[in-house]
Amino acid sequence: MIVYISGPYTAPTYEMIKANIDEARYCAIRIMKLGHTVICPHTMTAFWDKYSKLTYKDFIKMDLKLVAISDAVFMLPGWRNSDGAIQEHAEAVRLGKLIYYTFGDIPRGEGASERIGEGCESNESG
Repeated sequence: MIVYISGPYTAPTYEMIKANIDEARYCAIRIMKLGHTVICPHTMTAFWDKYSKLTYKDFIKMDLKLVAISDAVFMLPGWRNSDGAIQEHAEAVRLGKLIYYTFGDIPRGEGASERIGEGCESNESG
């Protein structure tokens, strides 16, 4: 299954943005260990906004296309405080994608690792 990671990226400080990226990376690794393919825009485009003329609208346009090609979306903790994640969630609902809010709900895929780790629980269902 291809799982898109959705959650806060934008924040007032570099440190807070980095913390959001780190959380997404950690959760993406856990989902990969469950045997799934992961799309993690946080890590794919980390700090591109700082080094390019790409706008928030450019990133959201790309993110919504990535949601469309995913089988499922995993909502990170704090997603309800992120305008982008709210849009991604709405698109996933519109497209009938599987949406996971807690790590324990994600089924194990083929080749799942034995060691999974803990964390990544948003507890903020739709």
